[in-house]
Amino acid sequence: MEAQLTDTGSVARLRYYDERGRLGVDLGLDAAIVDESLRLRLNPLNPVLAYRTFSVNPDNYFSLHRRNRIAADIRLTGADGTGLALYSTPDDEARQNITLGMKDINLGSLFSVVPYAPRVTGMLEGDIHLLQHDTNLSISADVTASNLTYEQAPLGQLGVQAVYMPNTDGSHFVDGSLLHTGMPVATFGGTLGKAHADGTMSLDVDVALERFPLSLANGFVPDGIATLAGQLMGDIHLSGNTARPLAQGAVLTQDVRVTSNAYNLRLADDTLHLEQTRLRMDSLRVYSTGNEPLLVHGTVDFARPDQIAVDMSLAATNYELINARRQTGAVAYGRAYVDCNARLRGTLDNMRLMGNVKVLSATDLTYVLTDSPLSADDPLAGLVEFVDFTDTVRIEAPTERPRPQNINIFMGLQIEDAAQLHCLLSADGTNYVDLEGGGDLTMTYSPERDLQLNGRYTVTSGTLKYTMMVIPLREFVIHSGSYVEFRGPVMNPYLSLSATERVTTTITQNDKPRSVAFDVGMDISQTLDNMGLEFTIEAPEDMTVQNELASMSTEQRGRVAVTMLATGMYITDSGSLTSGGLSTQNALNAFLQSQISNITSKALKTIDLSMGVEQGTSATGATTTDYSFRFAKRFWGNRISVIVGGRVSTGEDATNTGQSLIDNVSIEYRLDKSATRYVTVFYDKDRESLLDGEVMEMGAALVLRRKSNRLGELFLFKSR
Repeated sequence: MEAQLTDTGSVARLRYYDERGRLGVDLGLDAAIVDESLRLRLNPLNPVLAYRTFSVNPDNYFSLHRRNRIAADIRLTGADGTGLALYSTPDDEARQNITLGMKDINLGSLFSVVPYAPRVTGMLEGDIHLLQHDTNLSISADVTASNLTYEQAPLGQLGVQAVYMPNTDGSHFVDGSLLHTGMPVATFGGTLGKAHADGTMSLDVDVALERFPLSLANGFVPDGIATLAGQLMGDIHLSGNTARPLAQGAVLTQDVRVTSNAYNLRLADDTLHLEQTRLRMDSLRVYSTGNEPLLVHGTVDFARPDQIAVDMSLAATNYELINARRQTGAVAYGRAYVDCNARLRGTLDNMRLMGNVKVLSATDLTYVLTDSPLSADDPLAGLVEFVDFTDTVRIEAPTERPRPQNINIFMGLQIEDAAQLHCLLSADGTNYVDLEGGGDLTMTYSPERDLQLNGRYTVTSGTLKYTMMVIPLREFVIHSGSYVEFRGPVMNPYLSLSATERVTTTITQNDKPRSVAFDVGMDISQTLDNMGLEFTIEAPEDMTVQNELASMSTEQRGRVAVTMLATGMYITDSGSLTSGGLSTQNALNAFLQSQISNITSKALKTIDLSMGVEQGTSATGATTTDYSFRFAKRFWGNRISVIVGGRVSTGEDATNTGQSLIDNVSIEYRLDKSATRYVTVFYDKDRESLLDGEVMEMGAALVLRRKSNRLGELFLFKSR
């Protein structure tokens, strides 16, 4: 900025350059005292405002008389049609009429030269009139912004029509309306009292909302939090003073929606009552994607704007909390149903949430694990690392710390046994964990201890499909009774999981080959951060092989288990008669089995279909190959389960019973929500009996499940 004094006044010139060196403002001003008036003139005649060059009328001036009379004639015109004019209309001495006219003012360029200003774009046009007659003064405005955006949130066409007039008693009268796309959506009118010594003013203003769009508030919501839609209608009377306004009236919500990446909430059309300083909600119904609402009842007290108080109760039954399809970048998807009973109390900077949440059996939720100590399909991790040696040490000036926002949570979390939980261990979904089970947990949160979880989640049934560096993709069945116990930190629970896979291979004893079925798997123990992993192997249907396994040490059995998972063969260090040795056929079958699992996992992600290949030996010693499949699907909120399986054998002495590929079919229906009673209809023609050999079974069954601490409690069906 440059300035200097002259004989009759002064000359000043302002230049502003941004961080890129671009000239944003170049404006000069000549000031002089002429005929008892302060007269200003723009110079040069081609100023730069908001990075744009304008032309100014050569005879421009702005004059302020010592009797507060104003005269002006300044007209700026841009090459693109942008115009700004400040002019007065000649009138008698007791009357003056001044107009500020705007045409196609680019708000984006204007706000870009203002440091720390919000991001606003759009085209502004309109007029502002000042009319004074003797001691009477009125200001009227009619301004419209087209294609307006605030912080990248589109607001459309927004306009304001307003009138202001000071009263003789020191009060102020205001009246106006807010227009959206040319239609009035809010009107206001009333008086502001005379300013007091403390700077406050009394209020007596009426506000009417007529289909006020909530989308206008999206620009004030942080990015990625939510998007508002819908309309508000109602009448509000404001009284009190500007420091503590009192509101009386009612607001009607119409098709109000809150949308985010994880949630899609909808408010039922209802009325919110304003009583003095309180916003009262009477069983406000909030819907997600289901038909059952979340009932919100309570108040929000604005008596102290710096300490807004909230007292609300939340209740829901069979509430569909989440119903989302899988999307790129989504952490969770599927369906989650809950029963909720909670209460939220406190101020905005010190909230307390207490209650209970029950996860219902119809839940089928998938979580994508983005950070885990388990590594899948990443054998080259850590081989090459890129390091930025730029100095990251910075000395920052001390700043005032914001006021802490405290929230304390104490929630009981109950998961019903039939709830389905899935966890994807890899981005492509080939490695995953499927769990069915339940438990009772307690969730707490405080600023000092962060999020804490206590309780046990017990697995009823589940599947683990996982691949490691030397072990191909395998599908393990998680044993019932396995559990995950939380003892505080949510990300470091205690694990006790056992999972096995049935593997059939050929061994040789006394030069006679035979098929043996093994249960090979792993036991996971200790905490997630310090996880213990032990490989296990058993031969429950062959006592000779089982005795040999029992005579081995834990380390030896682990090596045999890993070898079988990797190659599909039973190889021991002792070289005993039961060791089948290395077989090219078995290795080929193991490789084929892993490739089939990879293909079905990637191509049939939405269908629970598994396929397998097993090498066997007939009674005469001939080699057979069995191709098996299994299809499982759940319907109607996981209440109906259908399982279809089959097997085809090939080889010289292979026998395929029946005329169909299907060996077993079962249909299971859950009778209650707590997963304690089932009705099953089944058909199985691949059943083996010690006395009768291969038999076929079909029929129906009633399955009862009950948790108990003692055996006698199984026979108590009435609560004490």
